[in-house]
Amino acid sequence: MGLPALERKLKGVARATRLPLLQIKGYEILSRGAEDWIFREAEVLSEGRMEGDHYQGSTMITADFTRAEAIFRGPPTVEDLERLAAAARYSVRVHLRAIRLAKAEAYRRFPERHLGEATVAVDVQVRRGKLQIDVDLDIPCPSTNGD
Repeated sequence: MGLPALERKLKGVARATRLPLLQIKGYEILSRGAEDWIFREAEVLSEGRMEGDHYQGSTMITADFTRAEAIFRGPPTVEDLERLAAAARYSVRVHLRAIRLAKAEAYRRFPERHLGEATVAVDVQVRRGKLQIDVDLDIPCPSTNGD
């Protein structure tokens, strides 16, 4: 009786891929793990200066997903990276974390100044296999010593 069951052809093992995206109502969002990985593993490069009573700065956050074996099973494809960039581009959480990181850099550079409400531009792209988040800030910063 058990023999016919053994003779049945079984399907081969499906190749498991682990793309750190979640499907929600027809669109993809980053998983929390992928978002955390971006900000934990990213290289951060900031520059900025005071222009009168305004801080103007730029912060570049770069995550090399080609090294993300914990997130992907195998190296990610160009399509995978583009999908990740699209999900990050429209993620409010990614934007907020990137803006907070950029604003912290401004505070670190000019701790004696009170930073006002920032005008912000955020851009997310894939460049050479890396996810790059650029944050540009323009922040009014009146001097605290009455200058």
